Amino acid sequence: MTFKLIIPTKEERNTAFGAFIRPSVTESIHTNQERETTMSKNSKKSQKHTRASTTEETPGEAFSRLATGRTNKAVKAISLIAQLTGTAYKSTGVQQRAILEALQASLDLVKDTFEGKAKAGDKFRLPSG
Repeated sequence: MTFKLIIPTKEERNTAFGAFIRPSVTESIHTNQERETTMSKNSKKSQKHTRASTTEETPGEAFSRLATGRTNKAVKAISLIAQLTGTAYKSTGVQQRAILEALQASLDLVKDTFEGKAKAGDKFRLPSG
């Protein structure tokens, strides 16, 4: 049986394995850590998705909660687009009009959806130059 000398990470130095670790053991340590991290993230996601069912939230309360969060995200995203007008960036009039038209089309889609006249929307693509 042969062992390879590998330089351990900080986490590995804190384990009982020490500096002489078989590569397969090292790989399984990282795999287990990644698996635990993924499981933790997935459980947090599932908790978010079950909030309405566990607290018996009414459809009006759910709409209010979701609409508030999504609207705040949209307003922030638009604010970030506005920051592109700074001196650190350079855009053409064509690009600026394309952005404004895409934002207006999205806003029109939301209006039409609330009025019961929903229509399909396309993804935005910035024209070159």
